Amino acid sequence: MRLAILLFVVLSVIAASHAYWASGGVWPASNPKALSDTVVGDSRATAMPSAGLTYVVAGLIFTAGLVALARTAELPGLIRWIPHLGCWVLTVVFGLRGAFTYAATVGVAQWPYELTEPFRTLDRLAYAPLCLTISAGFFILALRGGPVTPD
Repeated sequence: MRLAILLFVVLSVIAASHAYWASGGVWPASNPKALSDTVVGDSRATAMPSAGLTYVVAGLIFTAGLVALARTAELPGLIRWIPHLGCWVLTVVFGLRGAFTYAATVGVAQWPYELTEPFRTLDRLAYAPLCLTISAGFFILALRGGPVTPD
């Protein structure tokens, strides 16, 4: 149960950051281009993606957190397998996102654009490890057969 709550909190903070950026906030940067260089990393971008797209990303990340919480609920019948399957899917999604960074670093994969700094460094040191950690958390939740019981 603690793991599900921790995943929910971490993903909620990430989702809130995306919602803040979608509403025009630029922290931790000083302007939209610097923010894009920090959190998107696409050298072709002159600003952040559209507010609509960024809100969608925020919603998807928040929904991932809800999936973790749903593993703690006693759900009826076949519905209980929805969060179980969601944990497996999110294990793969976050695992691939994290692994891609390191595959690109050693030349096995390639980003579709040139990466900017500080994104390149932050991706290797923070974003990818966080994605792999989140993936591991969902993997642990997915391994549990029924709802996660209180620890």
